[in-house]
Amino acid sequence: MRILSEIVGAINLQLLALRPWYRALVSFFVLGAACTLLWTFVLGATWMAILWGVWLAGLGLYFGYRVGYFSHRLLAQLPSDSQPYPHRVRKMPGNFRMVDWDDAQYIDAQDAKGNLQPDERVIGIEWQGATVAYPLRAMALREVANEDIAGTPISVTWAPLTYSARAFIARGPDGEPITLAPTGLTMFNSPLLESDNGTRYLQFTGEALVGPDAGHQLEHFPSTTTTWAAWQQAWPDTEAMSAEGMPERDPFERYYASGRAGLFQQPTKDKSLPDKDVVIGMIGKGDTDGESLTSRVYSAHALRENPILHETMGDTPLLVVCERGSATYSVFDRTVAVRRRNIDHLVLNFTSDSDNAYRPNRVVEGAKEDPDDASGTPDAAYEPWIITDSETGSKWHAISGECVEGELKGSILRMLPARIGFWFAWHKLHSDVPLANVQEG
Repeated sequence: MRILSEIVGAINLQLLALRPWYRALVSFFVLGAACTLLWTFVLGATWMAILWGVWLAGLGLYFGYRVGYFSHRLLAQLPSDSQPYPHRVRKMPGNFRMVDWDDAQYIDAQDAKGNLQPDERVIGIEWQGATVAYPLRAMALREVANEDIAGTPISVTWAPLTYSARAFIARGPDGEPITLAPTGLTMFNSPLLESDNGTRYLQFTGEALVGPDAGHQLEHFPSTTTTWAAWQQAWPDTEAMSAEGMPERDPFERYYASGRAGLFQQPTKDKSLPDKDVVIGMIGKGDTDGESLTSRVYSAHALRENPILHETMGDTPLLVVCERGSATYSVFDRTVAVRRRNIDHLVLNFTSDSDNAYRPNRVVEGAKEDPDDASGTPDAAYEPWIITDSETGSKWHAISGECVEGELKGSILRMLPARIGFWFAWHKLHSDVPLANVQEG
């Protein structure tokens, strides 16, 4: 029985590797021959046996089409796969993106006052002093924005189905800049983005799955998913993508609050967290060395209870913070350069002596009431969270990582490229990354 199962599995793998039309044609002839042979034993070598065989093959083809067996597939290897497997590619139903997705307009913070609401969600990036914010309600219809900031090509991407904000340094394997464009196709509910030469990248991971650059991994760039009010407080001189002509609210808000795991259902068997819980992951390189893990993922709800964590990933001391007032989750390197005798670098530890009140938000991170904190209300004015390092007593902005008061004023903690997303999508694509046991401090 095991041998038969392996044979059937091997044949199925070969069929899935074919193009959809070839797969359907080969499947029809294989099913037709097998069914005709079966009916020959029952009815003898007659035309009736052939007709029954063809009819059953056609019926099998119909059901195969209904379950997506003959859909387009791309080769990918998940952590749970023993070898690369042709996974299904789906087309997004309807028209979710604008035709002119690459014709974005940008405005300064002053002009954004009538364009963006204080509590609406944005993706923010900073590079060499230049900052840009991208409203989710605009990115939901665009999926990608390609930038050149201080000579660095950066692609900012957003996938509402998996709640994943990703920014990449947009360079191909030869180091030359590339431009990413939406395709209208998804895999594991994550968009497939196409570069100039036809290579298709999976947005959630930044890996090239097919095309001339297949196997290339885009370098992740730090980004922050926060509110417009919080981002503007952290970076007053920021620019923002205009939301002029966009829906007044994020068109995916109902989806965020629903129990549906993806537009194409993708529930996870791992119930450590609910499917739609938001997680924040860090992917490192190399092997684990005893107690220092190179990769891990954090529950956003757990971080809301314990908003300051001191971690170590490989040789890097990490600060994981959650500003509850804006539902912002960030990861910084705790090492800063100092000018002290015999000390070039200082590893900081942080505490909080300022308010970090929870403010309900209409999107996913704040969709549930917090029974342990009644201090926040949706209409409460936003106040930035300030944290204090134990070594010098300096004050730091929890979103920008900038020291705003004290001995280290002007220093900035290096933000690391943490990755946000729904648990069902994260576990599908990173099931080998352990869920961190979040404990205060």
